[in-house]
Amino acid sequence: MLDMLPVLLLGLSLGMLHALDADHVMTLSVLTNKQPALRPRLFFSFYWALGHSAMVIGIAVLLFVFDVKVPEQWAMFAEMAIGIMLVLMGFWLMFTFKRERITLHEHAHGGLVHRHWHDEKHVSNTKKSCNVQRAHKPVMVGLLHGFAGSAPVIALVPALAYGELSIVLLYLLVFSAGVMLAMLGFSASYSYCQKLLGERYALFQQYNRQVLALISISVGSIWLTQLA
Repeated sequence: MLDMLPVLLLGLSLGMLHALDADHVMTLSVLTNKQPALRPRLFFSFYWALGHSAMVIGIAVLLFVFDVKVPEQWAMFAEMAIGIMLVLMGFWLMFTFKRERITLHEHAHGGLVHRHWHDEKHVSNTKKSCNVQRAHKPVMVGLLHGFAGSAPVIALVPALAYGELSIVLLYLLVFSAGVMLAMLGFSASYSYCQKLLGERYALFQQYNRQVLALISISVGSIWLTQLA
């Protein structure tokens, strides 16, 4: 078992590195931008990682148990779907701010005055966003990311040398743990930074959405261009 420790550590590191791919980070940032609180973002990240892990492990089982390989055309279709999704999410975020009834809200805690953009639906949306029934969105997005691109290859290559299903599954569980830890860490950091900047700079929330929308559209466009 000790001889597997370097491989497992490699799997953990690769999982953490893979979680921070541009498409993963952009998707999480855009879909949770309306919920800057920490809990909804951790909720989304957790279920996204579950979907991602389920797909990668499922592909491994198909390969090792049933000797079934996923057609390359399917993976390419999933890659295209991710690029299109990033572009559409960018436009969605860009126009969402204009449709919402958001006002500049000012309040004080002791001698400290806070100014931030306030959405009248924010409270109810925050409560609903952590409902388990709403977990289908991050799970489906995670499944798509897990199916597309290099995720299965990156996850499986170091474990293929052992050739045993139990070892491969153990490696994939460690890889998936790395994905989840990195995504949860990113969510916590992003939520803290957004909250801190939002409290100090009144217009941050507005410009943050606009810049994020443009980046999402740009990343999605570049993504699709590379696939062409």
